[in-house]
Amino acid sequence: MNWKWPLVLIVLFISSAAFSADRIETLLQGRNAQLNECMAHLPARESIAWQDSRGRGTFPESCKREKLLRDDARDMQRYQKALYQLAKTAHLPSDQLTIAQEESQDIAIQMVEITRKLSDEFQMVHSSLINNMLVNFGVKKGGQCYQWVRGLLAGLPQKPYHVYERWWGGAHLHKILENNGLVWTVRGQPLKTGIVYDAWRGNGDPWWRLVTKDHYPWMVRFDEQEILSGSATVEGIAEIKAANRKQSQ
Repeated sequence: MNWKWPLVLIVLFISSAAFSADRIETLLQGRNAQLNECMAHLPARESIAWQDSRGRGTFPESCKREKLLRDDARDMQRYQKALYQLAKTAHLPSDQLTIAQEESQDIAIQMVEITRKLSDEFQMVHSSLINNMLVNFGVKKGGQCYQWVRGLLAGLPQKPYHVYERWWGGAHLHKILENNGLVWTVRGQPLKTGIVYDAWRGNGDPWWRLVTKDHYPWMVRFDEQEILSGSATVEGIAEIKAANRKQSQ
C-alpha cells in the first residue's frame, strides 16, 4: 500500500474538522460585519430607543435585527461549548469527542436559529407568565412552554445524533407551575446529566442551564424514540378550548 494515502486521509480529516470548528466563528464574523455596516450608516438623528431583552443595554432601532442576529451567533458559541462540555465530562474517547465537536455545533446552530424563527412567530411579551395568560385568553396564538418545545423539536433534523440524545423534559406536570423544556444529554446518559433549553423562560431568546443547576425538578416526559415517532404530544388549555368549541359547532 502506498504510504502517502494514509497521510492524505489524515490531512483531509484534520482539514475537515478545522473547517467544521470554524462554522460558528465564521457566522459570528459575518454578523459582526453586518452590524458594523448598519451602525456606520445610521441616520444622523437616530434615537437609541430599543431596549435589548438580553440585558445588554439600549441600541439603535434601525439596527435591531442585526444586533439580534449577532447576539444569536454569540449564544451559539456559548451553547456549543456547554454541549461539548457534556461530552468531555462523560469521558468519551477521542474519536467520539471529534464527532461531538461537529454535532454540538450543528445542534447549537439549529436550536438558536429555530428559536429566532419561533420568536418572530410567537412575538413574546416581556413576561413569560403574562404571555401564557394572553394565550389562554385567546389574545395570542402561541408562546407557551410546551409550544416552544414542540416547535424546537419539529425544526430539528428528524433523525438521531450519534453522540447526543434529545428529551422532552417536564416539571410539575399537570400543575399550575408546569414547565416543559428540551433537554440534551450524551447518548445513554440520564436526564439529570443534561442541559435544559428553555426559550420560554428566555422570553424568546436562547436560554439554557444544567439540569442539576436548575430549580425545576426535571423528569422525562417523552424520550427520543417517542419524539421521533411523532407520539410526543401535549395540548394546552387554549388548544383544548379551541377543540371543544369546534366539536360543539
